[in-house]
Order: sequence, then structure tokens, then C-alpha cells
Amino acid sequence: MMLDFRIAAAILNAFHKGIDSDLGDGPSIAARMLGRILKPNLLRELVSAKRLDRRSASFVDMSGDSIPGFPFLTLADLRILALGSYQLEQALSYDAEHSKADGRYLIQLCRHTGPLELTSHGISAEDPMLIRGRLQSRHQNSTKYFIYILVDVEKFGVEAVVEYTYQCKNGSRTVGCCAHIMAVLWYLRYGRHQPEIPLPAASQDEVCVVETSTDEDST
Repeated sequence: MMLDFRIAAAILNAFHKGIDSDLGDGPSIAARMLGRILKPNLLRELVSAKRLDRRSASFVDMSGDSIPGFPFLTLADLRILALGSYQLEQALSYDAEHSKADGRYLIQLCRHTGPLELTSHGISAEDPMLIRGRLQSRHQNSTKYFIYILVDVEKFGVEAVVEYTYQCKNGSRTVGCCAHIMAVLWYLRYGRHQPEIPLPAASQDEVCVVETSTDEDST
């Protein structure tokens, strides 16, 4: 079997067009991974120290008017932040569900007001803006998770996104980001300007399973 595998791999390498899912961003993604592999999540530490999860905030539904002055990011920048296209595709699902009247998730945002004391937590930003987000299940009111994204409005591209964190298990990582954080970043940069956000595999929403009984079931 291994011999057959090596033959098939050799044929693909010789004649198949190269597969590059990251559109040539591989070197930039690899450099970012190496540069952040030992980086702690400083924003998570600040959120915990300030107890921001317990502070009240005027959250409103994410819309085209949310967070004016958000820094400029290209799709290539978002791919580098996400370390590839996978999280971008996942983010589209969250944004599409948010846009649907009967979607599963609701994303709400607000801009944090008040002092942050960034330098005391080792964070540097010329003109910081902390975006607070809340991801809530439309069907379970008790299910809420908080998103925090710190941007520097004086910068552009990847460097404008200074720190981020989320309450899910993968939300505190600094190498890449989870789909929830990317959902907010993608929407604020692109989604708000689209007439409609397509829901991946939307055709499956029309699929339902009908259970029917048989003679064997009734006996």
C-alpha cells in the first residue's frame, strides 16, 4: 500500500496543478506563527484583572453602523490573522446566522469607555480602541460568551489588531484566532458592506427528517 501511495503522490507532484489554499500567504502566515508561538494573551490578563466580564455595557446588535472608525484590513490581512482560510469560512457561518432573523446566534457589540491601563499589562497602542462583543444563542438566553478585540486606529493591516481574546476554550490563543473573533473582524471590515451574507450549505436548511412508523414498529 505504501508503494502505491508513493507512486500516486509522485504522479500528483509531476502533473497536478499545485494546491495553495492560502493564496500565496504561506510565508507570511508561517512567520506570524513563529513570531507569536510563545506570546501570552495579555488582553485576557487585562480582562481578568479589570473584571470586564462583570461590567455592564450597552450592547447593540452588530450592524453596518457598528464601531465607526474601525481600522482598514484587507482579506489577505484577515487570512494572516486567522493563519489561513479555514477560520474565515467558519466566521462566515456565524455572521450569516447573525444576519438571519431566525438564525442560531446573535452578535452584539459596543465600544469600551473608560481607562484601560494598557502599559501596566505590557500592551502598547498609540490610539487604542477596545471592542467588546457578546455572542448569544437566540434559543438559550443563558448562553452568552464575551469577545474582546483591541485595535490601534492609527495603524493599518495586521498591525492594527493588537490583542484579542474570547471565552471559548480556544479563545485565549495568540497563534491565530478562533472563528468567533474572526466573525467580528470580518463583519466590521467586509460583511457590513455586503447586501447579503451567504450562509454556507444553505440548501441544508431546507432538509428535514420525517420519521415514519412501520408495521414492525407497531408490533
